[in-house]
Amino acid sequence: MLLKLRGMCAVLLAALAFAGCSDDDAASSLATNFDELEFSYEESDQQLLIRSTVPWTLDCTYLTGDGWLAFDKTSGPGDEGIVSQRVTIKALHNTGVERTAELHITGAGFDRKVTVVQEDGQVRIDGVELEGDMAKDEQVEKTYIAVNYSRAVGGEKLTVTPTLSGEGSDGLSVAAGEVTLDAGSGVARMAVTGTPTTFGEVLFKVAVELGDKSFGPYEVKSETANRMAAPTGLYVFRADSHEIIMEWDNDHSTVRTRKWAWQLLDSDADDAGVVREFTYEVNSNDDKNPKYVYNRFIIGALDPGTTYYFRVKTVGNYSFQGSKGTVTIKATNGESDFSPVITLRTEAEHTPAANEILYQGFDNITMQSDFINTAAGTTPYWSDKAIVSKQADTPNPWEGAWVVYPFANSHLLATWGMASTANYIDGQATYKGQANRIAGDKSGSLKGWYIGDQVSPHQGYVKVGTSSKDGFYIATPALDSPLLSAEGTLCTFSFKGCPLMTDGRVVDIEVYRAATKTFEKVTSITMDSTLADGWTSSDYLCNYKWTTYSIDITLHPGDNVAVISTNKSRFAIDDIMIVKK
Repeated sequence: MLLKLRGMCAVLLAALAFAGCSDDDAASSLATNFDELEFSYEESDQQLLIRSTVPWTLDCTYLTGDGWLAFDKTSGPGDEGIVSQRVTIKALHNTGVERTAELHITGAGFDRKVTVVQEDGQVRIDGVELEGDMAKDEQVEKTYIAVNYSRAVGGEKLTVTPTLSGEGSDGLSVAAGEVTLDAGSGVARMAVTGTPTTFGEVLFKVAVELGDKSFGPYEVKSETANRMAAPTGLYVFRADSHEIIMEWDNDHSTVRTRKWAWQLLDSDADDAGVVREFTYEVNSNDDKNPKYVYNRFIIGALDPGTTYYFRVKTVGNYSFQGSKGTVTIKATNGESDFSPVITLRTEAEHTPAANEILYQGFDNITMQSDFINTAAGTTPYWSDKAIVSKQADTPNPWEGAWVVYPFANSHLLATWGMASTANYIDGQATYKGQANRIAGDKSGSLKGWYIGDQVSPHQGYVKVGTSSKDGFYIATPALDSPLLSAEGTLCTFSFKGCPLMTDGRVVDIEVYRAATKTFEKVTSITMDSTLADGWTSSDYLCNYKWTTYSIDITLHPGDNVAVISTNKSRFAIDDIMIVKK
């Protein structure tokens, strides 16, 4: 029952009037509890209360429609005790437009008017949609143009006339037809039939008629998918303490553009929670470009020694909100179901050995792409790039979003707020002719390390150098291990390295001697070539791999060790370690 505020006010005012009047005034009183009644379109009833000290009569005037109200009484005696008299009013089912009436309760010269309104009861079309899907070269089954309706009495005849267009409509058809409506709400369905011969957008224009009334036309956009089998051959390509590389098989030898959607889950149950998920595109027209050869993705910033679950599917067209509006990416490899879930597990955190003086595994750095394994990567999103990973101690809260980094130019440590300008260990602002920086709080375990400006964070390692200059470096803090003696301790310095270009593979190893405040070049190392056998640098086919390099160095408390680019080398470095021999 819908009650107007003014109706409630009428009750209050009438009560006050009855309470405050004299005996003489009360002899000529007539009031109602509402001055307006509203009915739904369905058959229903409401009650009107009349308080009158004089005999009264109720008359109904129909402003629209006729005979759609019924009353259990239309008159009554007066009552000096001011006892309410109840009138039940029934509104019949409305199948047409909104209708109104006026009730007049009269007696002894009084005339109380009550307005009655019943809402529109015409059949409504609540929307048109496509149920089911369509795929190239597959006979369409259980796919319908669905017309949703409501407020039907039952038995009405609804005529639905669809037409098709669009690049994916070849081979499809949907006939016009008449549907008898059930009472209340329901769906009128027209079957889509045929076998699509192409994939692409399909536009249905749907006209709907009910008697002499027309609805629409409505537009329903869909697409004929190029359905594919779910990806197979999922396996863990590499697992470290904080990142996992996933790879899977699929026909990508001739299809250079590929789109995937994957999910990292917290269990293999049907109601598993999503830890991370992405939809992304791999696109290249160059068959020699190694950046897009593999179906491979690295997921970083994971917890060590933790079990996760992974699944992936190919996707069709998908849309996302770009900086200049909605962007729609068109698929060429089609749509599939999710692959079966496989189980993954990160490795345990690094445990220092008894003779270990220093270790840097860059485990807190899980940024951008993975050059070494030609895998697109993820990065925690931060609007000013001032974050390294969810484990990092940052004064600003992580915004909780992640972005995909394919093989683009590397952003620098300083770009992400992980390093700032500072003097080198010798107190000078530059080293090897390059501005010195020092890693800060946002760099996790890298805090306190010295770096040249051209050092970029990647997935559990860093990239050092450019192709235009020499002298970029990464260097340890001053060594303060109790394993080092003032007389000098024979140590092994080692690291994993990989050149990211075909020439300029030489790096220098240099030690700063704290006692004498001098620099000592220890050796030069020529890293292994990353060229595949029989190929030249112009072929762009690299066999990226880590190689461990080690040298013996005598070190003292306060010394530091630097790895420096020469010959304009660019290299990746990981697992820097110093142990006492």
